[in-house]
Amino acid sequence: MRRLILFFVISLYLPQPVFAGGITFVGAATTHCELWSDDKNDNGRRYCRRRAETPSSKPSTCRLKGKTKKEGIWNCVYKRAGWKRMDKKMSMEPGFACPGTVKC
Repeated sequence: MRRLILFFVISLYLPQPVFAGGITFVGAATTHCELWSDDKNDNGRRYCRRRAETPSSKPSTCRLKGKTKKEGIWNCVYKRAGWKRMDKKMSMEPGFACPGTVKC
């Protein structure tokens, strides 16, 4: 039991490059990196060549979630594609129906 505790204590004090095999990835942007460089810098670090696009940078597809009619106007509620995205609401004039999918 003492050996196990000693192992964990020692492993906490080892520097990070030991665990990473000498390769350190650096990135400070908000999105994750899709493509890392093949060569290293002078300090031995690789750099990001291409960042991922943020979900808000391009339009996504919204699907019809529900609709209600108030005073002759359709209120359409659309579910945005993605995880933890808020619903989009639209109002349609009389005589028009809510489309099944729209670009958000």
